[in-house]
Amino acid sequence: MATRESIEFDLRQARAQAEKLDDIANSLGSLAKDKFGSSMQRLSQNWRGENADAYLAKGSALQGNISSSASRLHWIAGDIRTIAQNIYNAEMAALETAERRSYNNT
Repeated sequence: MATRESIEFDLRQARAQAEKLDDIANSLGSLAKDKFGSSMQRLSQNWRGENADAYLAKGSALQGNISSSASRLHWIAGDIRTIAQNIYNAEMAALETAERRSYNNT
């Protein structure tokens, strides 16, 4: 049977994992917006022509994909938190029910 401590530990672990996902998402978002964006801007200033335009279009699509992935990671982290809280609530309710039970040994 789960203990109160193990249930709380599981919730903390899930929240920590969600936090790690948020950190990764923040890094990806920063990468797409700041570093990748500035690199593409410098490239567009220094490279002209049909090939440059095609390369920049692909770069822009990649930048959008990275930003989209970061958003999805934030969404997943939120779902992890919600699911972990729901499981925590259910397990604590089950534990309280089990603790209130009394068995007659007759």
